[in-house]
Amino acid sequence: MIPFAAAALAGLLAAGQIQNPPSTISEDEMDVQGQQFIQSLIMPAIEDMKGSLGRQMQMNQRLNHAVLSEVKFKDASLQDVVAYLQQASKNLDKDETPLNILVLPAATQQAQGRTVTLQMTNVPLGQVLRYATEMLGLTYRLDEYAVVITPPQALPQIPASRNLARPDPPAAPAQP
Repeated sequence: MIPFAAAALAGLLAAGQIQNPPSTISEDEMDVQGQQFIQSLIMPAIEDMKGSLGRQMQMNQRLNHAVLSEVKFKDASLQDVVAYLQQASKNLDKDETPLNILVLPAATQQAQGRTVTLQMTNVPLGQVLRYATEMLGLTYRLDEYAVVITPPQALPQIPASRNLARPDPPAAPAQP
């Protein structure tokens, strides 16, 4: 029995999709049943991901195609910028709901005492969002239904001398 087919058959048996399996089953039949089982698990997840990706792409389009004729911020707080962008998104497209912008508490805390000052003309809403978050020391990501403003995520630092392809040798035991 090939490993994929054995695992798939075991899954089918556990899920109760096969009742009283024959004592002998061909590898081809087992592979077909295994593929069907895997597809029944994976396909719904793929469809869900497509929907999520589609909504994120729509959000990205909305940010990049909504052009603001003029933007002026002078010492604006994070809350002021968010309120402005939500209202501007509503004014630009009367059929759309205001842009959902979620500010994580850690972002609010990090932006305390910082302000945004900028003056621009004919700029996409997404660029204003990018410039404003950068000025506040923040970043943002697009989720399915909202723009989420977050503190920058620190990437783990890997020492330059460490070779990841070959682990470091174990340390020598201490000499008495």
